[in-house]
Amino acid sequence: MKSLISKLSIFICLGIYTASFAWALTGHRIVAEIAEHHLSKNAKKEISKIFANQKMAYWANWPDFVKSDTTGVYKPMSAWHYVNISPQTTFADFVKNLQEQKAPNLYTQIPVLSAQLKDQKTSAADKKIALIYLIHLMGDLVQPMHTGRY
Repeated sequence: MKSLISKLSIFICLGIYTASFAWALTGHRIVAEIAEHHLSKNAKKEISKIFANQKMAYWANWPDFVKSDTTGVYKPMSAWHYVNISPQTTFADFVKNLQEQKAPNLYTQIPVLSAQLKDQKTSAADKKIALIYLIHLMGDLVQPMHTGRY
């Protein structure tokens, strides 16, 4: 009986452990799919130009995949996936803390990426990277562990 209980306990713990990663691939794709359903016709047209008719969900996880890139090209972008802030007691303090952020992070990069997409001088390749990261970061934004206390 002890053996059965031990095995069952291990099985349950493994199930809980693996379920904790459920947001990753599926969650980012769901966020992208929902966003795509709420785009204006014009936005869909522009995104279609950038992605050559591929769905936004297809690209939603790419920024997590390139975090392990050994060339170092995407290493500076690792910090974009989260923001660390000190604890606050009010929403106003929270907003003030975010506005004081200097280093690139989840909250500072969303407006930067949005501006790159709007800028006519941004190359097609850079627009694609900006859109991919913007899609991904919007998924990261709603994950509790991506906005943390330091």
